[in-house]
Amino acid sequence: MGNFYVNMTAKGPNQDEVLATLTKLGRKAFVFPTIHGLTTFCDAQAETQEPRVIEELARKASRDLECPILCILNHDDDVLWYGLYERGEVVDEYDSFPGYFEGHFNPPKGGDAADLCKLMGATNEETVVGVEAILRKPHNEDGYIFEVDRHAALVEAVSLPRFSVGAGYRYLERGELPDGLDRESLKQS
Repeated sequence: MGNFYVNMTAKGPNQDEVLATLTKLGRKAFVFPTIHGLTTFCDAQAETQEPRVIEELARKASRDLECPILCILNHDDDVLWYGLYERGEVVDEYDSFPGYFEGHFNPPKGGDAADLCKLMGATNEETVVGVEAILRKPHNEDGYIFEVDRHAALVEAVSLPRFSVGAGYRYLERGELPDGLDRESLKQS
């Protein structure tokens, strides 16, 4: 069995600001420490991987925090989806394996490397080219067999917090912490 997780990363607000917003929104979530202006959080309800729930939270959080939010969903290490939100609106979406749920093997769809890099603060042209290559690799032995590896490559390319890879609410609730993260540094709403 592969990984199942959803997490979001806010660019700009610190851990306490993200925690206050999630508390105000009535969310049950873990909030990671802020690293280089990026704060990752995992929401209990979003962990269901229900698209409507994920989109609603990402829209509200990006609007209320007045910042870009990158939402990552990994489904069984077969599908990596992301949504990029700014001021309550979807800016970009990506699906590494469209057609997965219908049994079709389609190439990755969506994802604008330039938009992702710009909103996450990685504006170097070499980075944009590298992110584009990561996004376009297929889900197979010539690309990524496990989508957690694609997520790790994206995190490395755009300098997102490394402990966001593999982090989900259920894992954290069970005490399964990503490397480099200790329980005391997490805050919970």
